[in-house]
Amino acid sequence: MKFCFQRFTVGVWSSRTKQNLDGVLNIAIGDMKSQLLFCWDQSHCSTTGFYTVENNVKPLMLKELVKLWDKNDPNFPWEKREYNESNSLLIDDSPYKALLNPTHTAIFPTPYDICNKNDNSLGHGGDFRMYLEGLPTSENVQKYIQQHHFEQPAITKSHPCWQHYS
Repeated sequence: MKFCFQRFTVGVWSSRTKQNLDGVLNIAIGDMKSQLLFCWDQSHCSTTGFYTVENNVKPLMLKELVKLWDKNDPNFPWEKREYNESNSLLIDDSPYKALLNPTHTAIFPTPYDICNKNDNSLGHGGDFRMYLEGLPTSENVQKYIQQHHFEQPAITKSHPCWQHYS
């Protein structure tokens, strides 16, 4: 994560409860938590009243980037639309959470597996790190994502789960 904090403005938006999120962040990033631009839990997600394809008791929650771009929280340390489609990237292992966002504003790594001791995605030479290394050289995040696909596809009309989510 040091790599990310050195190169990007980082915020966390989780569909976990605040209590669960705080515990995970304390373990995952510890003292670096103070470097986060913002930290949102599930109370900032949009609820749909529907459930995910993978788990019919898991509520379908969405992360609408416009809430960040339009500065829905007056305590955010940026101006409205300072962050936008061209300079924001949502990273989530659940593609459905980005359903209401403009295309090419999110990437979807495969879910982290704690049992995979060989996971080096963010380490030197790791696939995720190499992908992210290209971002600062790009003038437009959307164009970069469009030209450089990463792992899971977004849910679009051609996605096998489109009927469930449309």
